[in-house]
Amino acid sequence: MFDHSTLMSVRCQKDDCFDAPQPAVAAAVRIVLSRQPPYVHTTETQRDSTFKTNVKPSWWLLGTDMTVELKPSPSGTQIVAKTTSQWFIMGDVFSYYNRYIDDFFGDVRAKLKCYRA
Repeated sequence: MFDHSTLMSVRCQKDDCFDAPQPAVAAAVRIVLSRQPPYVHTTETQRDSTFKTNVKPSWWLLGTDMTVELKPSPSGTQIVAKTTSQWFIMGDVFSYYNRYIDDFFGDVRAKLKCYRA
């Protein structure tokens, strides 16, 4: 049996702080991750703090696993998002993985603004 864990994959991690309590940020994350596409196979593994999803922006692109963790911070809530490509992807020439995370953060921020308006 071939062990794929020994091969390289592209990993990307970013974090951002949101000026809102963790339950409000978790609610915004749930709304954003409920969009299909680009998010499929979404689960909340720990209530209000950890989410797993697969980013698949188009039917012809392969999906990318993404983990989202919410942590309390002095200024509100910190979100740490991590993407991991398939085992056979060796690089991210077009910066897709950074864009997936940046788009996610932007969508969460927009949802939080809707709550405050």
